[in-house]
Amino acid sequence: MLIALATPVARLWNDVLAGLAAGVLLLLGGIGLSVYGVSRWNETGFGRLDYADILRIVVPAATLIAVGLQTV
Repeated sequence: MLIALATPVARLWNDVLAGLAAGVLLLLGGIGLSVYGVSRWNETGFGRLDYADILRIVVPAATLIAVGLQTV
């Protein structure tokens, strides 16, 4: 009886750990893109930005951070 109960619990625990790992990876990817976006802004001396180029970085970064936090 104990072995029969341990197997579903182990599977559930593995699913939780996989979700946690996926969420952390998404979050780190979003943070990495954010840092890259700020470094691109630094290249311009923190002045005016080309919105088309910077939004291609910032929108996916914000999306990855939000999805990563929701997943964790």
